[in-house]
Formats: sequence, C-alpha cells, structure tokens
Amino acid sequence: MIRAKLFVCISFYAFTSSVYGQSSNNLESLIGEALSQNFEIKAYKENTVAEEKKITIEKNLDDPSIGIFRLDRGLTTEYLTVQQKIKFPTKYFIAGKSQRKFFESSKNELDRAKLQLRRQLVEVYYKLYAMQKTIQLTKVNLQLVKDFARVAESKYAARKSPQTDSMKAHFEITQLELNLLNFEQEESLLQAQIASLLGRSSDQMITLSSLNLESPKVQVDQIPDKPDALVRKLSQSSPELLAQKNRHEAMKLKSKLAKWNYAPDFNIQ
Repeated sequence: MIRAKLFVCISFYAFTSSVYGQSSNNLESLIGEALSQNFEIKAYKENTVAEEKKITIEKNLDDPSIGIFRLDRGLTTEYLTVQQKIKFPTKYFIAGKSQRKFFESSKNELDRAKLQLRRQLVEVYYKLYAMQKTIQLTKVNLQLVKDFARVAESKYAARKSPQTDSMKAHFEITQLELNLLNFEQEESLLQAQIASLLGRSSDQMITLSSLNLESPKVQVDQIPDKPDALVRKLSQSSPELLAQKNRHEAMKLKSKLAKWNYAPDFNIQ
C-alpha cells in the first residue's frame, strides 16, 4: 500500500514537472517573463516614473530656503529666515507642459524597447529550437554511423567486406562529432543570449527540442498596401517616431519658455 502511494506521488510529481517545464518554455510565457525581468526594460520603466514625477516638480513652487540672518548693532541678534522664490505664473504652465511631453516620449521609448525585446527573443527562441533539433538529429545519425562502423569492422574481421567500408564509417563519425561540437557551442551562445534577454543567470538552460513548434504567422492583412497609408499608420503607431515627435514638441516648449526669461520672478522673505 505504501509503495503504491509512493509510486502515485512520484508519478504525479514527474507529470506536473513535465507540464510545468513545457508551459514555462512556451514563447508567450517567456515573453511575459522578459518584459518583467529584463534589466533594460526595468531601467526604461524607472526612467518613465522619474519623468512623470518631474511634471509635479515643474508645475509647483520650488522648495523654500531656510537660513539664519545675523544682525550686529552692538548687540548680536540672530533671525531665522524663510525665503520662497515664485516664478512668473506662465513659466510654471509652459514648464509643466514641456515636461509632460518628455514623459510621453519616455513612455514611447519604453514601448519601443518592449517591441525590440520581443523581436530579439522570438528570433533567438526559434534559433535555439532549430539548433537543438539539429543536435538531436546529429546524435541520432552519429549513433547510426557508429552501429554501421561496428558491423563493418566485424565483416572486415571475418573477411566478408573490404576495409574501405570501415574507414569511410570512421571518417563520417569524425565529421559528425566535429559538427556536433560546433552545434553545441552555437547552442551555448544562444542559451547565453536568451538568458540575458530574460534577466536570468546563464546556468538556467532552456530545452525546446521536445516541443513541436509551428512557423510564426505574420498578419499580412494588417499591413497597408499603399505607401501613403503605411506612412500614415507608422506615424500614428510607431513608438520610435512618436518618441521623437513628443521630444521635439518638448524642446519647442523649452524654447518658448526661454523667451519668458524677461518676465519677473519674485522672492518672498
């Protein structure tokens, strides 16, 4: 009875581990992991948060200055002073509007980085899958050639076949072993690339050879046929173009703000 329960537990653990391993190696789940763990994406997110907080800073008053003023008229007297700088109101409005454009540009840069990461991950993912399948097939071929070589050696020892068969087989084994070594080195490189994209340590290997992946489908119907329509669509949806547009508008507002330098600021003490 105990052995039966133990067998069921082990079988269940093996099954769940296998299912979990396959699901965790799913492309969509890896993309989700990369978007949350990739160090470059994290840096863009932090920059976006910082740019958003600057909006409040630009639109509000500066922090007041606190100091001690000493007056000596025969008797030394010290005063605590609080000084507040107030800019001309239009400056706050333009500075806040400019900073909001910088914030929108940083969000566009984040979207661009996410799309670039997705493209890189998909590319490396399918390269790794193809390489692991190639290694798998090469090992099968290598074993077949080794079996053939043993048969050829036995026949040559029994003087039933020429030595050339055995020599050809050993030459083929050498070639396959060299190819396998090159393939495994290429796989290690791809594993390192995918680990870097996922924000993982390089010792966490991904196995895809057991999966049956289909070729990725391109949604051609969403791509406009006419060049003018394509340019218009890109100008409205391309994160890179939107980032440049928002940054350009922010710099125009900065230039407009510089023209208001003549407007008086005030110090209240």
